[in-house]
Amino acid sequence: MRVDWHDENSRVWLRMFKRVGWDAKAEVSNHLLCDSNKRPDIVIFKSLAGGDIVIDYITCVVGKSDVVELAATTPLHAADAGATTKCNNWVHLVQLQGDTFLPLAVEDTGALHEEAADLLASAASATGGTAGERQAFLTYWRQTMAITTARGVAKVIKSRVPACTGAHWPVQPHHFQHVQDAVAPPQPRQHLPMRQPQVCVPCGRNQPVADPDVRVGDYPDTPDFPDCALAPWDTPDPPDCAFAAQGVQHLPDSPVARGALYTNNDGAFAGGRASG
Repeated sequence: MRVDWHDENSRVWLRMFKRVGWDAKAEVSNHLLCDSNKRPDIVIFKSLAGGDIVIDYITCVVGKSDVVELAATTPLHAADAGATTKCNNWVHLVQLQGDTFLPLAVEDTGALHEEAADLLASAASATGGTAGERQAFLTYWRQTMAITTARGVAKVIKSRVPACTGAHWPVQPHHFQHVQDAVAPPQPRQHLPMRQPQVCVPCGRNQPVADPDVRVGDYPDTPDFPDCALAPWDTPDPPDCAFAAQGVQHLPDSPVARGALYTNNDGAFAGGRASG
């Protein structure tokens, strides 16, 4: 994944150098006079330092085993370690030909090494303009670098995620039985608890029964329902009093519980249950 993370960020820096008018090129072959076969990521020709600036970019992972302990407590420790590695490999060879070497070390969180931050500030100063314009330049390129880093890291993570496409896909809780102390993910509830015990179809287990002392709800315009009104449908028919409401008169010998006719105060007939 070098192209998605390392190379894409290196191209962002190259575009910024060219935007400010610097003569910069990427991956210049045979730039070093020695026979080292090293090829820097970027070279800025005829810089204000008197010679060329040789730049090599490095991506630094803060969670890497050799830096994670100090990186957890020391800001930019991973970037410092990466810059030190680049300097050990490049400084001596570059200085032999009178040039200057600068490491561009950037952590996977987007944090820039101090030398990279100084080079970015120098590029902003080269644009001229007001202090606000220079700050806008820094903000734009810092955001561009951060977004490019985040995309590169995401592509690396996505490419390394183990994919299971066989019999164990999709993943189920019993696939983790071989892992000691593994916590199975919670299962979704298939139904609400009822007053009478029922058997859940998916899992085949008895579900808990609701507390009989807890009422479903109270409404100011409706009289309290007796407990028989909350019984499931497979129980005997509740009495008519269970569905009596204000303004409703039941017809004689009508099974109101099963949706028979009733009359309201206006003398109109209606079907279904009586409601408040």
